[in-house]
Formats: sequence, structure tokens, C-alpha cells
Amino acid sequence: MIRRSRLALAMVFIWLAASCGLAMSQDHQRIRKNIDSLTQEELANYLYALEIVMKRDPTTVGSYEYYAALHNDAAVGPCEHISDTFLPWHRAHLYDFESELRASDPPRTSNVTIPYWNWSAVPSGVRYPKAFEIESLLRFEGRNTKPICKGTPDGSCDRLPFPWDDLDATALSVKSWSSPAGNFGSYSGNQAVECRDRAGGGYGSLENPPHNTMHSSYVGGFMASGSTSAKDPIFWSYHAFIDLLFVEWQKRKGHTVDTCLNCKLCGLNWTVQSIVDSAGQLKVSYDFTPPAAVATASVEDGWQTLPSVDMALSATETFVVRHKTLVPVPSAAVTKANAVIHEVRVASPVTYQVNAFLYPKTLEGSFDPKDRATRERYIVYVGTVWQQHHQNEFSNLRLTQTLDFDLAPQLNALVPKHSGEMWVLDVRTYLAPNVGAETHVHHDALEAEPVDAVLDFGGVALSIE
Repeated sequence: MIRRSRLALAMVFIWLAASCGLAMSQDHQRIRKNIDSLTQEELANYLYALEIVMKRDPTTVGSYEYYAALHNDAAVGPCEHISDTFLPWHRAHLYDFESELRASDPPRTSNVTIPYWNWSAVPSGVRYPKAFEIESLLRFEGRNTKPICKGTPDGSCDRLPFPWDDLDATALSVKSWSSPAGNFGSYSGNQAVECRDRAGGGYGSLENPPHNTMHSSYVGGFMASGSTSAKDPIFWSYHAFIDLLFVEWQKRKGHTVDTCLNCKLCGLNWTVQSIVDSAGQLKVSYDFTPPAAVATASVEDGWQTLPSVDMALSATETFVVRHKTLVPVPSAAVTKANAVIHEVRVASPVTYQVNAFLYPKTLEGSFDPKDRATRERYIVYVGTVWQQHHQNEFSNLRLTQTLDFDLAPQLNALVPKHSGEMWVLDVRTYLAPNVGAETHVHHDALEAEPVDAVLDFGGVALSIE
């Protein structure tokens, strides 16, 4: 890991590289492809370049450890999350690492690009693209290995948690980048230009649930913590798809870039404005066509099972805090039913989940989400709050935000048979299990603050239109 004393040297190197054109070398169009679509030669060249930077002295700038530290180490980068710079920061990080790969041994590596992993589609391997399961350089210990269902879901496999249709409806359709009232790209607590002066704001529709939950519950291992995730080489292909989704969102009409364009990105020689146009400014594009719809299993009353149900910690863990509110089933279809979870701790010392359920009041005394059938039938939300690892003057503040989701589809499905009944909206928080000391996901920070205080929230409200 890069020591703090090397931070100044690292920053000087980045500035010199950009000034001399190194970071922008190979300035013809870069086309990133699905890792499953790479030719044997393209995959071999990517692995060759990756191996070169992995073999470099880990204490030197330009090594794999250096680029991982830009994301993982709060003294070197750090990565930006819970902020409207979340997407630009990771775009710049990908670009700089890709430039290092391309410059590692030209001409063989001159055209290398980071292949993306389309995690909205059923994987070519058991749980991941085949390359991440069979190539020794891309395999990594500690990842979750349970198969993804390629037929009818059952206990032997996990559902694909964020199929394209779900991402399209819940994330890509959100028009604002950074409005606190609802956004795609997260938002900031203030608009400070310098990265270490920015307070955490709140998650956008792409960062939570999809980004956070894929990191922690789908991949797991080193990817489960912001302090270690870039050590796993799947990180780059995973985040290339995050950037692809950012590109797809930017193409849509009416989607506004309402953010701090002159904000400087932590540890990187970029501002938001200098990197916001991927194709025009960076000459980076993606070979991508939205995948076909993935069918979701349905249950009685026309209610569809939440795709991410198999990522829910309520399947195995015991809840820490819960808040309930009664919900009357309407007599006619509604256009929107906005469920709001108030004062959710986002600058958290640990990773935890928020799971929400909607069930009949008659089940209130016996409801148990550990039962698979019960959980599938009544779960309506799975969201993940990541462990905070930034270091700035706001690090010790109790930063909170609201989480919200639309219950209209579920309520409308209940209208024909359950109109007038009282149902319970039950929101629970679950502490993520310890995945190993080597990942830095631990509970030491709770010694000074009880776990129920960290995972508590202000309550639940529902607004029906």
C-alpha cells in the first residue's frame, strides 16, 4: 500500500503525466467491449498488460497497488462516494488506469481497453463472466460463488438482482444528476471545489441500491469494502459497466447535468468539467446494445418478486432496528406511492442493509422474512449503505439522507382482492456480516457507538397520489 509520505510524489507524477500527454496517449477512439465478446488476442493483450502493472514494485507510482490505493486508501485518493462526483471520479480513475495499461508495452498494449462486465445480463459463467472464473489472473479469493439462476429460481441459485429492465425503470429513467429531491448520480452536501472540503450528500439511484449491493452482496470478499475493492481485478470491469450506464444515461433526452462542474476530483488530475463528455473529451465509447428483457418470477395477485430479493440480508441475518407504518390498500389504482425512509445514516462506520417488506396486518405477529416463500412474497426494497472510509473534516459528522422507493406497482396489484385492508410497511436494518479482517470490514468502530444507534433511522412515511 502506498504510504502517506508518497502522496506528494504521486500527485507530481500525475501532473507531469498529464502535462506531457502520457495520460492522454493513444488518443484515437477507445472502444470498450464486453469481456465475453473479446477475441482471444484481445483478452490475451489485456491480461498481458494487467500482469505487467501487477508485477511492478507495489510502492511505486504506476503499479497496480498504486491505482488500487487511489480508490481504497483515504490518504492517497480517495474514491468519491455519496457525492455528485461519484460517477466522474470513477470515470477518471478508469481512464488513468487504462492509459497505464496501454502504455505498459506498446505496440502490443497500445489498443488495450478495460472490458466491461454486463452485470444486468445472465453471466456466461456460474456467477461471473467466464474469464473471471477460468483465467488465473482474473480469479480472486473470497468472492461469492453461488450460481446465478438460469432457469426457475430456487434455493440453489441467486436471481440476477439488477436486470436491464429494472435498471432502466429505477435508475436510468431518473432525469436529474444531482438534485436532492431525486437523482441518478448522487448529490453533495455542499458544492466545495476542493475534494476534502466536500461533505457527503446522498446516494443516487445508480449508487444505491445497484452499485452498493452488487459490490457487497453479489461479489463480496474484497469488493465488499471501499477500502479494499480495487484489489480485486473484477473491480475494473465492474466499474466499466457503471461508466457505461453513465454514458447511456447521458444520451437520454431531458437528463440534466446539474452538478459542480469545476469540482476537483480527489487524488486525480481532473475536474468534473474536463471528463464529463466521455466520447468527445476522452474518445471513449462502448460496444453495447441493451440486452433483452429478463423475466422475473411472479406470485399471486399479479405482484412481481423483487429481482434483488436473493441479495437481502434478511435471508440470513437478524435485524438490528425496525420501524413500521400501516398502509391502507387503495380502492383504485394509484399513480405513485412514495415510500420514504427518513434519516438513514450514510457516513457509516460499517456496511449495512435496509430491507423493506409490505405484508397484511394479519401476519404482523408471525411475519418472518427468513422463510424463503415469505421473503419472496413480501419484500419491496433492498438497499445497501457502504462503510465510510473518506478522511476530511466532515468524517465524524452524523450525515444522513432519505431513501425512497415507489410502492405503486405493489399497491395496484393488491387493489382487486385486498382493497380496504390494512397492510404493514416494515423497514429493517441489517448489519453486514464480517467478511474477514483482511478486507477492513470490521466492527471496531462500533465500540464507541452502539450498533443500534448506527443502524437506527428516523422512521417511515408513505405519500400516495
